[in-house]
Amino acid sequence: MNSEEIVATLRAKPQLIDKLDISKMSGYDIGLTLYAQPQLVDKLDVNKMDGRTICLVLRAQPQLVDKLDLAKMDGYDISAALRKQPQLADKFDISKMDGYAICLVLRLYVQLIDKFDLSKMGGRGISIVLCAQPQLIDKFDLSTMDGYDISLVLQAQPQLVNKLNTSKMDGYAICLALCVQPQLIDKFDLSEMDGYAADTVLRRQPHLKIHFNKNS
Repeated sequence: MNSEEIVATLRAKPQLIDKLDISKMSGYDIGLTLYAQPQLVDKLDVNKMDGRTICLVLRAQPQLVDKLDLAKMDGYDISAALRKQPQLADKFDISKMDGYAICLVLRLYVQLIDKFDLSKMGGRGISIVLCAQPQLIDKFDLSTMDGYDISLVLQAQPQLVNKLNTSKMDGYAICLALCVQPQLIDKFDLSEMDGYAADTVLRRQPHLKIHFNKNS
């Protein structure tokens, strides 16, 4: 049997493990097997598994967390594992996670916010989180957000308009926001918009024409 056949056999009939040459199995083969048959963890050489494979296993079988070498996992491996199994947060070296890895978790699990160094997060990461979790707005340094970041948030969460520095928004950012949230028109400096941006908004929101006539 080659390694692929060994994996297929173990996933279907784990009781045959002592009859197979498991030394042929790579770390990834072992991960695929444990994903389906976690009870084999003490029979297989889990030291062959790299961080990405460990992440794969933990997403499906979190009870194996103390049996695997978590030090092999990088920040993105940890982020991917937490997005599926947030209860494992205290098992990982969270300091490995950069701002983007953090934001991917926080947009799903606000209860983990106190475990992360939020100063690592830039404007784009903050905008991704706020689009999903607007109640966290007072937790972040909003000065790192540029006009496009602000536009992204307002498209999803227009109620935050008075908490964000809309003066950073250029014509393009304003255009994107108004196409989705036309009720915000009085919150923006329409003089930032060129003719193309204005026409783009009016094609989506023709009832705003009176506002642009006043501004012309």
